Amino acid sequence: MSEDNGGPVLTGQKKMWSDMTPEARAIRSQAMSDGRKRAKAKRERAIKLKATRRRSDSSSSIDDTLELTKLAASLLELAGSRDAVDHLLDIAELVKGGN
Repeated sequence: MSEDNGGPVLTGQKKMWSDMTPEARAIRSQAMSDGRKRAKAKRERAIKLKATRRRSDSSSSIDDTLELTKLAASLLELAGSRDAVDHLLDIAELVKGGN
């Protein structure tokens, strides 16, 4: 370190810590430690939530696809043919577009 007026030149961070009393240092250190713990816990919760969403979204998507497949099979069975299903879907589109 270089010296200025007989003492070492301190960076801002070192100066801040050197100007504190031991009690203030302890309080500041504890606050910083608590902040790191809260930030870590928040990151872990976000990661866990994201993983849970991904799992539930994928299973939900599969469940939705299976349900739509069952409904399509029922519609085809009731309509009797693909042409009849197409006709019903055309009518549904016209009704939906009118609203």
